[in-house]
Amino acid sequence: MRTNFLIFPLKFALVFLIALSPVAQKASTLIQEPFDYGTVYLSEPSDLDELGEAGNGWSGPWEIGRGQDTSPAGLPQYASEHEGKNLNRELWADGYASEANHGQTGSVRTHQEGGNPAAIAVREFTDPLSAKFWISFVAMTPEVAGDALLWLGSTTADARGNEILLGLRSQAAFLRTGGEDFQKTIDDPAGLHLILTLIRTEPGTGESAVEVWVDPDVSQGESSLGDPALRSAPGVAFFQAGVPGVGISLNSNGSSIDDMRISDDLILLLQGELP
Repeated sequence: MRTNFLIFPLKFALVFLIALSPVAQKASTLIQEPFDYGTVYLSEPSDLDELGEAGNGWSGPWEIGRGQDTSPAGLPQYASEHEGKNLNRELWADGYASEANHGQTGSVRTHQEGGNPAAIAVREFTDPLSAKFWISFVAMTPEVAGDALLWLGSTTADARGNEILLGLRSQAAFLRTGGEDFQKTIDDPAGLHLILTLIRTEPGTGESAVEVWVDPDVSQGESSLGDPALRSAPGVAFFQAGVPGVGISLNSNGSSIDDMRISDDLILLLQGELP
């Protein structure tokens, strides 16, 4: 019996070439909302409803969304001037590029009548987010009863009772998952804060884990974050079909949100994208 000894080297060469072949990598996602829609003054704020357009990860503009109160008196409003605190030019620790917050002065604030935490404006992503992703935004609640909240639901139409709600409430870090509230006191409660959130969702089951940091050390990326201020209880399922979008709501005079970023890559989120 004659053996062809060339077969074995060829097999090994083929395996070696396959191992060296480049594997296509999915590009990381970065979605930003700098809330920069032109010059509008505090005395003449505009409704957030219908601001923004499709593109850059968004499927369309902000819309009046879910909630018990969708009257204009309660909805978040866009303004480009702030008294005493400029949300766009606050300096953060090394690692967070505040200059990637496009524009000069735009942000979202409470309605002149004080806002309403149940009046939620929502904006949908082009494609639902799933698996693991980060969300950051800056927020402030100058009054004790203030709210500056971000909502994540299984739908953008009506997710009450099955939502993730996070941000600042009563001048403390706040997280609600599965109807259970978690809260923690923070330094400088009336000041401006960077809120960073990590959401992990198990494929198929939708079981989610949510972690929230307030003003974390981001100088070394994930390795320097330390323990989160708040963490959801285990075993809660939310997003079998992914997260379709975000909502925001505000309460009490002066409560504000700015510089929202969403990404599956923390470093990309921290660096942002310059205009």
